[in-house]
Amino acid sequence: MAVDSREPGRVPGQGLAALHEVALAVNSSLDVDQVLHVILERACQFLHARKGSILLRDADNHHLTIAVAYGLSDEVVESTRVALGEGIAGAVAQEGTPRRLAPGTRQRDGRSVELPAALCVPLLADARVIGVLNVSDRTDGTEFSDDDLSLALLFAAQSAVAIRNARAFEEQQRQAAELRALQDVAMTVNDNLELGETLSDVLRKATELLGAQRGSLLLLDPEQEVLTIAVAHGLSDEVVETTRVPLGEGIVGEVARTGQPRLLGRGVRAEDSLKEGDRSLPSALCVPLQVVGRTIGVLNVSDRAGGGNFTERDLDFLQALGRQAAMAINNARLYDAVKARAEALSALNTIGRALTGSLERDQVLGRVLQDALRLLDCRKGSLMLIQTEQDEDPPYDPQQPFVEVAGEPERFLQIVVAEGLPEEVVENTRIRLGEGIAGGVAATGEPAVLGQGEVAEGSSSRDRSASLCLPLHAKEQIIGVLNLSDHIAGEFSDEEIELAVTLAAQAATAIENAQLYVDLRDQFVHSIRVIANAIDARDPYTRGHSDRVARYSRLIACEMGLSDDEIETIYYAGLLHDVGKIGIRDNILLKDGKLTDEEFDVMKHHPVKSAEIIYPVKQLRRILPGLRHHHERFSARGYPDGLHEEQIPLMARVIGVADTYDAMTSDRPYRKALPRRVALEELAKNRGSQFDPTCVNAFLELARRGDVGEIDGQGPAGAADVAAALAAAEAARGDVGTT
Repeated sequence: MAVDSREPGRVPGQGLAALHEVALAVNSSLDVDQVLHVILERACQFLHARKGSILLRDADNHHLTIAVAYGLSDEVVESTRVALGEGIAGAVAQEGTPRRLAPGTRQRDGRSVELPAALCVPLLADARVIGVLNVSDRTDGTEFSDDDLSLALLFAAQSAVAIRNARAFEEQQRQAAELRALQDVAMTVNDNLELGETLSDVLRKATELLGAQRGSLLLLDPEQEVLTIAVAHGLSDEVVETTRVPLGEGIVGEVARTGQPRLLGRGVRAEDSLKEGDRSLPSALCVPLQVVGRTIGVLNVSDRAGGGNFTERDLDFLQALGRQAAMAINNARLYDAVKARAEALSALNTIGRALTGSLERDQVLGRVLQDALRLLDCRKGSLMLIQTEQDEDPPYDPQQPFVEVAGEPERFLQIVVAEGLPEEVVENTRIRLGEGIAGGVAATGEPAVLGQGEVAEGSSSRDRSASLCLPLHAKEQIIGVLNLSDHIAGEFSDEEIELAVTLAAQAATAIENAQLYVDLRDQFVHSIRVIANAIDARDPYTRGHSDRVARYSRLIACEMGLSDDEIETIYYAGLLHDVGKIGIRDNILLKDGKLTDEEFDVMKHHPVKSAEIIYPVKQLRRILPGLRHHHERFSARGYPDGLHEEQIPLMARVIGVADTYDAMTSDRPYRKALPRRVALEELAKNRGSQFDPTCVNAFLELARRGDVGEIDGQGPAGAADVAAALAAAEAARGDVGTT
């Protein structure tokens, strides 16, 4: 039966003692489970009940679940879930009125059931029912009295106080934890510019303090208007990697579009986010991440532990965390932008120094492309220079008049260095100015930018990656284009395009300087050739001698592994080794017969004269040792200074071999050119006496491979000649030893 009065009546002395004990427990502990166990145990003992329980409203306030029990099985405790208004406990929780039941027979599910006496009283906190206290099955089998009811109400009141105190303490602890969390995040934002670490910390604190089992922080791509997950908790890798939420779609997309937070109770969802068969959703919170009124992302938590709903207070806390996260994102992006700019400027400065520090054209071209690919994170690229269609110069014929060529030669772009392109493409690509993207850029001087998936009109390329084509300007002229594609990050940003344009301008200057150096060097070499040709032209039998000696000398130097600078110096020395003959009278220089001793003394002076002529040219002073000493002999019997072995400069030893070989294999007024085999035999026989053995061995290896055939005009085959020469030289040494 229902009891109208909730006021306690008379309390026996034992009951007062129990209540005193309970009050002490309530005041001395904030462990609500421990206190409720004490209350329930004392209530059952002093009310002589074999069974009892305290049930509390769950998170959604629609059901009662057992918080503590006395005399009930674990299965009953775990499975009991009473809806408000259902049964005795549900009715008391809904109405707030205590009930007392006498023992007796009752109908349940169509059958008679013997039920013991029971008491059920509400737990009231701030005039609100938060649960019920149940006791039943008196040990003497009688029903509970009015005094029992009064005592039960007092026990219930103590339980409510304990629960209220514990909840108040939990709320204080939660508020303190939230404040600490906000303070920690603020310190992290100020001290740490590592965005991923900061965002993970924000999400971890949000899910921990709000009791959320799932959460995510999504960032907005403003260009594509799509949200993607930056960090997540409780979500699968597949979900994190594949989730792309268009702006305005679903709860998350709508929060990002409107900038308004959302608190969703259980079962509430956006209609367009439903999946087939999905009929319920847990409670969720979704707040925008904003910087200066601009949404940059969304912070989202859901699935509260215990299945309850989030509150407005939870929403306020998540918004506060969201503001910290937005600040962290903005700070990190500003830092990244400044850092990237500084790194780009530093890289450009480094590249500029490296480019201006070299005048080797091929080295500069390769460096330009590699630096561009590295700086802009591209996998493919090419550097194309404007070339002119020029046929190879024909041999000069003094009998033919010159014909003036009308019109300008055709200009086209040709790849000079590439990365990530097929060799066939590199070798065969020739693009007329104005043709295609590269030709258009070269013709107009305007850069071209293609986004992912864009294809130039008329292009047959299958490459659909973002690409850049930049003109190379040098002194108001376009000398070529720089192509970059297969960008690792996808689209090129405005900052990257600006950086690429700056790099292209810097590269163009370096390329032009290197080309000017090449042109000056070519003019220098041509001037030397003119001098050498002028000397050779005095004697029809020695025409081309200086050029051949220079080419032989260069081959020997390469075979010996000398440096590029040494090889170049030896080549120039070979071209000018006989320049001193310009001072030799024709009656000696062009004499058909054998020179007299006096005439030979004059001829032997030409190495000294060569050095004397070239000495005033400072750029050529490094070749003087080769000019003065190329007639020295390894055995010290040469001229002009009688040097021997290592005293003779290396370039002179190299030129000595080349000069002697060409003299033997060229026609002379007094004899025909010697066969290669005979000339090689002379070199081999005189190793260590007239010639440096190392230089001769290098020349013999060149001859064996057929590398000298193009120069001496006796065909490429040389292995047999070398073998025969070495055999003859060995035989000659044997004969000398026998004699």
